[in-house]
Amino acid sequence: PQVPIRAAACAALGCALGGSGGIQPPLQLDIMKTIKLTLGERSSTAELRGSLLAVCPRLAAHAEGLWAGELFDSLTALLTKHLDDPSPAARAAAASALGETLVAALGHPYKRSAKGSKSKKIFDSKKEKEPASAMEAVLATLAAPAAAGRSGGVSRELRLSLSHATVAMLRGMRRPELERHSLAVVAHLLALLSGGAEAATRERRSSSAADAEKKEREHDMMCHSIAHALRAGLGELLSEHSQAAMAASLALAATGRAASETVIVVCLREISMLLISVRERGGSARDSLLQGERPLLSLIEHPSRPVRLAACLCLWSVSLAFPAQLSGLLNTTINRVRSRSRPA
Repeated sequence: PQVPIRAAACAALGCALGGSGGIQPPLQLDIMKTIKLTLGERSSTAELRGSLLAVCPRLAAHAEGLWAGELFDSLTALLTKHLDDPSPAARAAAASALGETLVAALGHPYKRSAKGSKSKKIFDSKKEKEPASAMEAVLATLAAPAAAGRSGGVSRELRLSLSHATVAMLRGMRRPELERHSLAVVAHLLALLSGGAEAATRERRSSSAADAEKKEREHDMMCHSIAHALRAGLGELLSEHSQAAMAASLALAATGRAASETVIVVCLREISMLLISVRERGGSARDSLLQGERPLLSLIEHPSRPVRLAACLCLWSVSLAFPAQLSGLLNTTINRVRSRSRPA
């Protein structure tokens, strides 16, 4: 069969779903079965897989009772599986489709069936609290691949695809909805960052020198992915008021006594960008940075070089955003430089 014809048929199916006026559960099952069978063909190309995955957001948007049955779980499981596809084009299509599917799911009334969804059974078996809202369920979906891969590691491709999907979801959300859930998304991303950092530290301790270097690269990729989601998915899109709240939340996380080096570095780098944007609105973030449990002036003497560099960058941003703080910070830093340069 010719791939262009089948890809065009997938596009036509997506358009038909958009004008269906509502897709009943029996038809949902038939469409999902067809998509899975076609994706499972050995001869399927990256173009065909991408066209099939692009149907999923339309199916989610127009399905009746999306949350009541197993459709949401089936769609997200299928798309998540292809985030690690061998083809870059198919991975990109899966990431975009996952982000759009999650946005479509947020538009449906959230009501889980007492009998049926797979996610409910999973939460019950793990004795964890089931998501109480659509946003919690969506964030849990994005966190699941990283949580499942902590013991065996998460591939670079999967991390990049998850970051792409997260940004696609956040950019697809309506502005009021994004503003309302921004702090919850920040907390979610920081939890992923903290959990990934702890797992990476354990793995490096028990690995050989060659494996430790590989784990270090994977750790750097994780930091890059989450930082990209924070900046492209939130920082660039929010209003000044929400940017200031985001900066305050990141500042509390960065200056906490229990914060890991990874969390400190990522948070301080993002805060430095936000403070330049919000300026005097970032008073809460400034207070946490200068008077927190571990303020910036103590972090610039941290044993870790990346932490010191991030703290200096953030100190520079504080000076630009709040010129009234400049003279005091300048005197303090000059005195510290002089005391460090004195001969023993």
